[in-house]
Amino acid sequence: MNILDIKVKNLGRFKGGTVKVRPLTVL
Repeated sequence: MNILDIKVKNLGRFKGGTVKVRPLTVL
């Protein structure tokens, strides 16, 4: 599991999971 992958999952959980965040969007 990459750090980026973890950040994406954390961001998704922070948003309540209603918004799907793509790795490219985080970059």
